[in-house]
Order: sequence, then C-alpha cells, then structure tokens
Amino acid sequence: MMHLPDKNLIKKLLIWLIVLVFIIAIADITYIFFSNRKKDNDTAVLTENFLSYVQNGDIQAAEEIWPAVYTAKKNDIKFLNSFSNVLNDVYIKYYSDTYINDSSNESMYEICRIFHSFLNIDNFNSAASSVLDDYLNEIITFQSFITAANDYFLFSGYSSSHIRSVIDKGILLNDSRNIYYKAEEAAELKEYSYAIELMRMVSTFDSLYYPKSILKIDEYILLLTEEVKNGS
Repeated sequence: MMHLPDKNLIKKLLIWLIVLVFIIAIADITYIFFSNRKKDNDTAVLTENFLSYVQNGDIQAAEEIWPAVYTAKKNDIKFLNSFSNVLNDVYIKYYSDTYINDSSNESMYEICRIFHSFLNIDNFNSAASSVLDDYLNEIITFQSFITAANDYFLFSGYSSSHIRSVIDKGILLNDSRNIYYKAEEAAELKEYSYAIELMRMVSTFDSLYYPKSILKIDEYILLLTEEVKNGS
C-alpha cells in the first residue's frame, strides 16, 4: 500500500522553498543595486576627472577618456551643461592668454578646436561678443580682434552667423575710427570744415568714439567761427 507524503513535511518544504526564492531574489536585487551604484560612482569619477582635464588644458588625458565619458553621458543634460560651462572658461582663458597676455597656450587652443560643438550657443556667442567688446574698449588691436574672431569662426566649424556679425561690426568700428583719426589730422591742418564733415561720419555704434566726435565737432565749429571772424 502506497503511503502519501506527510502534509506537514510538504508545508515545511514549500515554506523553505519560498524562503529560498526570497533570499535569492534579495541577493540579486542587492547585487544589482550595489553594481549599479559602483558603476554610477565610477562614471561620476570619470566625468569629474574629464572636466578637470579639460579645464586644466590636459588634452591628452581628456582625449583618452572622452569616448567612455561620451558613451555614458551623451544624453545627460546636466553633464552637457557643466561641460559647456567648463569649455566657456577654457575659451575665455585661451583668448585672454593669447590676445591680452601674449602667452599662447596650444593645449587650450586644441581643446577649443576639438570640443567646440559642446559649447552651447549662448556661451559661444557670449565668448565671441567679448572679443568685439575688447576691441571697442581698445583692450586689443584691430588685428588681434580679426585674428581672434577668425579663431572663433574656426571653432564654430565655419558655421556661426554670430561670428560673421561680430566681424562685420568690428570692421565698421575700424572704419569709423579711421575716419575719426583722419578728421583729427584735418583739424591739425586747420581744415575745420572737412574735419567737421568727417566727424559727422563717425558711427553711433562706437560708444567710445562717437561721444568724442560730438565734442570735437563743437570744438571745430568754434575754431572755424574764429577763423571766419579773423578773415582767415
């Protein structure tokens, strides 16, 4: 006669089986959790190192880990914004070192050239506009302005309409200032009528020289009036 399994034994086995499955599940979840956490920590360290390399101009180290960083962070908006801000600092440092302090840094140039597409449009336009502002305020020469603006045009992949506008405005300023200097030369030769005519051609865009031209016009009108009175 066949004996049926003990019901209590079956219950115990089922309970132990359920407990075993539960333990395995908890172990898997714990492993996955800590694996992901380690992976996240590793990625965080990697990206932090990368941004540090970029900021310090260590182009070789940055390029070595860039593929891994890009793979992990290419869709991470927070990282991309941080990267853009770091690049903006690099752009400013490159420009300042090269065109103001006369101490060119080739590694900074290479970082600007290689990673230019990750500098967001607002940061890029701001950096480019600062070159025009510096020329406007006579911090750099016209030649330095043109060279720096062309660098930025290169960094944009020769596609930035903003750079074209910046260059056009710089040329306008240069033409206007040449007119101003020519007017001063005419005044030195006592050609006041011609000097007044030239000063009136100084561009209103030139916030530094346009106010000067207004004062010069008043000065030359007085000198011209004196000449007429004296029958010169």
